[in-house]
Amino acid sequence: MRPAISVILLFFQIISCGSVDRKNPNDPYNSNIAGLANSLVGTWSRDDTDGNQVYTFKADGSVVLRDYSGAVGEEIDRNAIFPITLVYSFSGIYQLDGNLLHMDFAAVYSNDPDAQLPTLRSKTVNLRIIDNTLTLIDQIDGEMIFRRGL
Repeated sequence: MRPAISVILLFFQIISCGSVDRKNPNDPYNSNIAGLANSLVGTWSRDDTDGNQVYTFKADGSVVLRDYSGAVGEEIDRNAIFPITLVYSFSGIYQLDGNLLHMDFAAVYSNDPDAQLPTLRSKTVNLRIIDNTLTLIDQIDGEMIFRRGL
C-alpha cells in the first residue's frame, strides 16, 4: 500500500512542475484563437544593427513600411528630421496565404527632397508570430525580427 501511495504522490509532484499554459494565440488548441491575420494587425518595430524599420499593418489590408537611416555609427533618432535621419516610407497592400505574407508597395516617399527613390517591389516572406514577436523570413534579407509597438 505504501509503495502505491508513494508512486501516486510522485506522479502528482511531476505533473505539478510542468506548465500547460497555451500562450500562442495561433495555437489551434488555445480557446482564445486570434488568428494570424488578426495577430498581424498593428505596428511592428525593428531596431538592430541590420536595420531600423517600422511596419504598420491595418485590418483593411494596407501596409506602411518606414525605413530609417542615419550617419554611420550614430544612433538613429526616428523623430529627427533630414539630414539627421533619412526616412523612406513605402505604402501598399498586403495579403496572407497561410504563413506567407505578400506585400505590394505602390508608393514611396522620402523626407529628403533630393533623394533617389528606391524602385518599388513586391515582396513575399514567410511569417511567424509568437506572443509580441514577428519574424519575417525571406531569401534576400534573411530572418528579420520585429517587436510589437514602437
